[in-house]
Amino acid sequence: MCRRSWLVRVVQVLTGAVVTAGVLGGFCDGTMISFPLDGATIRYNTLTVELVNTTAYPVAPRLYVAEDNDTWDVDDDENWVFVQPIPPGQTVGFHFACGESGAIQTDHAVQLLPWGKERESDNDPTVRLGDDYKCGDTVSFIFVDEPGEDFETRVAVNGKIVD
Repeated sequence: MCRRSWLVRVVQVLTGAVVTAGVLGGFCDGTMISFPLDGATIRYNTLTVELVNTTAYPVAPRLYVAEDNDTWDVDDDENWVFVQPIPPGQTVGFHFACGESGAIQTDHAVQLLPWGKERESDNDPTVRLGDDYKCGDTVSFIFVDEPGEDFETRVAVNGKIVD
């Protein structure tokens, strides 16, 4: 009879846990497994949304997340996600269950300029599950105000600009 090392047993148990979670929770939204040894987390059926402020001023993103990917009213009040203004140079991230994130939009994000002035983004990009991103992806809304250009919102999926 062979004696297996401790590490081999741990790997087998963790592999079994991942497979079991995938089989049992494959159709559930937001299934997560955390590994206690190194703190790593594997997320199933989730989507990461990043709001990236590359401007010199705070930005109120006006983020909306709709459950259905075929809705045209993404910016409906029931889909609004409250997000504090994002300071210059900062990134804010969220995790959403794929079943609850069929369409995502920033509705003319607002750049908060000094002395109480505001400037809206020239665009209001919308991305949709199945068309622009899939479960497990990272969708980044990047707020940009380059010299000589208008304030706008760019969208990247897994680091690749899509809009």
